[in-house]
Amino acid sequence: MAKLEVTNVRYFQTRRGTGYECTTNVKNVIIWNDGDGGGTWIPPHKPYTIPYHEMKSMELESLIDDYEKRGDKSSDAYDEERLQEKNAELESQVEWNNYFVDYVYKVNRNLYNDACDYAHKEQSHD
Repeated sequence: MAKLEVTNVRYFQTRRGTGYECTTNVKNVIIWNDGDGGGTWIPPHKPYTIPYHEMKSMELESLIDDYEKRGDKSSDAYDEERLQEKNAELESQVEWNNYFVDYVYKVNRNLYNDACDYAHKEQSHD
């Protein structure tokens, strides 16, 4: 029996959470979690999966952790989710800055103009 290792992870969103499908170094053996709150398992595909059908959910998740620690993951869905979170955070910061600038402009246009000049000069130095 070959030592099972995760070679790729594909993450996907469900209505109840994040699911994943992992390919492994063993032909026709995948690790699966449907994202609906249940455990992680290896779907049966005889005869390939027979040596691994006794593996517990925690053992399988440990294999995924090992893969992620190696840093060789190429999960587009996982990366896309992280990008979306970062974009939402940046959009929130931009919105706050816009409200701030609008308020300064309404209250004191001279201060607003001075601040714009200052920011432009500072950015030019970078």
